[in-house]
Amino acid sequence: MNYCYSQQLGRNLLASRFSPLSLSPALWLDASDSSTLFNATTGGSLPADGQAIARWEDKSGNNRHVAQATGSHQPLRKTAIQNGKDVVRFDGANDRLDFSGISSASPWTLYAIYHKYGSFFALMGDDVSSAAINDFSNGAIYSSASDNTYVGCASPAGFNLVTVNKGATFKQYVNGSYSNNDSGSSPCGSTFSTLGLAGGNFSGGDLCELLFFQSSHSNTDRATVEAYLNAKWAIY
Repeated sequence: MNYCYSQQLGRNLLASRFSPLSLSPALWLDASDSSTLFNATTGGSLPADGQAIARWEDKSGNNRHVAQATGSHQPLRKTAIQNGKDVVRFDGANDRLDFSGISSASPWTLYAIYHKYGSFFALMGDDVSSAAINDFSNGAIYSSASDNTYVGCASPAGFNLVTVNKGATFKQYVNGSYSNNDSGSSPCGSTFSTLGLAGGNFSGGDLCELLFFQSSHSNTDRATVEAYLNAKWAIY
């Protein structure tokens, strides 16, 4: 059997057997699931390729749906972009999706698959100094509320899977490999309430999937989630 074909079969098997719900995510957004994307904040219908998204529904079961009522601030649905799957594209001007907020004071773990276009791309924050991931030109960087405690790395171009684990220390992994850590201080205020903030200091990007857990994952759980995501999106 062809090695690459066999490898892909293994990935598909893993993706079909594991569910992130087994680890109780606080928020789960999946751009490949067309049943979660809508053209109105209260529901509506699936946006066509290139049309605006007003609501992206949370698959965690916690109903932390993210939404944007202002049309000019809504990201777009783009079809068949990565591994044949759809993404949510932020324009780099003012696109953002808001939700009720999640505590960042306790241990947490965030997984995100995305592709930045330009210098900045923030996930799960209110501004550049309070995001779980700020993707600067030299890589993905976790920053504290004071923007002086961070985890930095040089992430490759294109789509990447970035994991940030906040336990006793902040640890970051890019495409399954350890990147850097920092002992850190109080991170990001007390809550995250914005997804894909792209204001005046940000450039846009494509977001494939985001999983946020209100616990610090063990290496075993982290490797399992990363393998699941990589099998699904074929990042590395």
